[in-house]
Amino acid sequence: MAGNKHVMYVTPGGKMAVRRVVTNGRVQKAFKEQIGRPMGACMQKAKGVSNVAERKNIVRSCAAQFSGKKLTL
Repeated sequence: MAGNKHVMYVTPGGKMAVRRVVTNGRVQKAFKEQIGRPMGACMQKAKGVSNVAERKNIVRSCAAQFSGKKLTL
């Protein structure tokens, strides 16, 4: 993960503005450890499957494990 980044966006009034985005904060680190890595390991199962329907079922079952999970900071 990198440090803070800046992104351009359009305000509701139609003007361009710059916003700072945190990419290495507590929440991002907690998400990486508690959801990102386990989900990535689970998704490796779908990598070798050539049938699209089976791949979708694997992805759905992986995502269902983490649905509604509360992060512990």
